[in-house]
Order: sequence, then C-alpha cells, then structure tokens
Amino acid sequence: MTIALAEMSNRQRECVIKQLPHKYIFLKAVIFLAIAGQEALLIKIFQCHRELYQISHRTSSQSPEEIITSLSQLETAMKNETIFWPYYCHTLYKSQRDSILLDKITYWEQLYPSTHTYILKGDALQRTDKIKEAETAYWAAHFMVPSRQKARYKLALMYYQQKRISEANRLANEVLTEKVKVYGFETYEMHRELRRIFEDQLQ
Repeated sequence: MTIALAEMSNRQRECVIKQLPHKYIFLKAVIFLAIAGQEALLIKIFQCHRELYQISHRTSSQSPEEIITSLSQLETAMKNETIFWPYYCHTLYKSQRDSILLDKITYWEQLYPSTHTYILKGDALQRTDKIKEAETAYWAAHFMVPSRQKARYKLALMYYQQKRISEANRLANEVLTEKVKVYGFETYEMHRELRRIFEDQLQ
C-alpha cells in the first residue's frame, strides 16, 4: 500500500501495479512477507478486540479478579488501543487495585487524556494518601474543562477531610452558585452532597 501511494504521488499514474522483472524476486518476496505480516497483525488485533468485547459482557458471571486477569493478558497486544485503557482502569478502580491502577493509568494519559482520566487518577491517589498528587490531578482535570464541576466537587470534599475548611467552603460555594450548562442527575447528586456537608457554613 505504501509503495502504491508513493507511486501515485510521484508519477500520478492511473495504474500503479505493474509486473516486476524476475531479477526483482527479492523485492517481491519482501513485499509478500510485509503483506502477510500485516494480515497476521490485523487478525491478532481483531481477536483482541473480540476478546475485550466478550470480557465486557462477562462482568456478571466472573469475579473482578478473573476479569482483571483476562484484561492483563490483553495488555501487551492492546497497549496502543485507546478503547482498552479506560475499561481496564475502570475495572481496577472499582476493585480498588489502586497501586496497579496508578501504574497503568499513565498509558491512558499518554494516549487519550481527559478530565475523567485525571479525576480517576486523583481518586486513586487520594485513597493511597497521596494528597498533594491527588490535588494536582484534580486541578489538571478542572483546567482541561473548566465548565465541568466534578473536579472541584472532589477537591472540596478532599479539602474538607483535610480540615482545609476555608478552601473547601470557597469551592463548594463556587460549585453551588454558578450557572450549569446541563443540569443532570450527576450534578444534582453533587450539589445535594455539598449542601448536606456545608449547609451550616455556606451563605
């Protein structure tokens, strides 16, 4: 495919496939092996995607440990697949395998970072008492999409637990009073929790 595209680009020929003389037998063999290797790789990737799909539908019949084991076996083959890491990291998060999660989530950060990536990372860091790193992760999530409230909600709760009351009050008041673009069920739950905790301190 690469040779064909280069031929079209350089010579602008309508037909890019031509018969090579016998003296180019080595080149023919190289091209054949490249095509065969690419086909084998595509088949392997397809099988891994199929296995990931089947794992995602076995969550009710398998324990979290079995699911994590199955996912870890796909890790090498799917390390560059953006669809793999969010699912793997979520499974580790739900099982509270925070040390493994913090090691694996770096791949998710490199491939497709999002606010959700850093919020999940912040939660894992907070559960392992790495408060400063958790704070950095939450703020990174906030600055990626400032209109979303979840990162500041998490920070307000963390500051409250750490007895940083003034900072917690400021963030809680900010989240509760600003205009929200889409007021969904998650937003309702966050606001209700903040009001319950800070009802005596917010004006």
